[in-house]
Amino acid sequence: TKIMTNEIIRKSLNYLFNNSLNSNKNSVNITLFGGEPLLNIQGVKEALEYGFFLSQINNIPISYSLITNATIMNDEVYKILRTYRDVVNLNIQLSIDGIPDVHNKYRITKTGKPSFPLIEKNIDYFKKIYDYNINDGRLSVHGCITKETLKNITLELPQTPELQDIKKLVLNRDKIIEEQIIKPKDKLIKQLYNENVSLHKELSNKTEIIDVAADFVKEKKNIQNKNKNLTIDYQLLQKEKIENEEHLKFEYENKIGNIEHKYKKRIKELEKENKSLNKVIDKFKDNLKKILKWLCHKFSYPCEDDLIRDFNKETYFNIDFEKQLDTSHFQKEDNEIDFEM
Repeated sequence: TKIMTNEIIRKSLNYLFNNSLNSNKNSVNITLFGGEPLLNIQGVKEALEYGFFLSQINNIPISYSLITNATIMNDEVYKILRTYRDVVNLNIQLSIDGIPDVHNKYRITKTGKPSFPLIEKNIDYFKKIYDYNINDGRLSVHGCITKETLKNITLELPQTPELQDIKKLVLNRDKIIEEQIIKPKDKLIKQLYNENVSLHKELSNKTEIIDVAADFVKEKKNIQNKNKNLTIDYQLLQKEKIENEEHLKFEYENKIGNIEHKYKKRIKELEKENKSLNKVIDKFKDNLKKILKWLCHKFSYPCEDDLIRDFNKETYFNIDFEKQLDTSHFQKEDNEIDFEM
């Protein structure tokens, strides 16, 4: 079974009120039936609430009729129907096929059990919705007439009075009219007057309830619009956040690439300089050895070590070219090379 969605309910009510406005109708009446409408109690609530909202903003009186098989009743159903009873002038019809035996023959539950006991249990709740007021007129029972129903209907005719009784009736006519017609009518008129006064007071209270309900609907719409705007703002912030993250990631990767490029370029330059320096050092070593060899020969030194020892002793200068060319003290300076970003 397909359940009518809130979107379809709203579209249907919008269409109905637009048609009423275009046709200059002075009121709108809506009947909720099925299937069984109370199976979709949230849909019923949406129809009552949104219908009342359209009635207020378009200034068109609205009334509702609900046709139900009376098998569904719980706290939620009772509360919703009770709340909108007077707000939308809600009429409720209970659909029954006849006496229990006939009714249960045609209407059974999903489990195959008779449904009349459910109606008997629930009917008190439906009466309670209207404060057990039998004169309200908005709670009614309509029968579904079938051949089986007709078989259980009997027609009872009044007994024909005796002639003597007719004579008594004529003789006491005026008294009977006064007792049975005039006095009851006067009592009924007085009762109706008192009920009319009470109804006027109740309607005054209901007017305040309708104003509160209208404010509630308006506030609800404002909250929904604010919530929608907040959702849009949140989505925009999320989008901006993602874009910023991607931009920062791109900049970071770009800077890392530039640093690596400069670093590699600098390494190549240093390696090239180091290679050149090594060549100079090697050349210096060869020349220094030749010089030492020449000096040994010139000054008749038996070996180079003796020449170096005497030179160091007299000049306080270390001529040991291996120590002179020790590059370990350059390591710190190499480690502190700074690259511009």
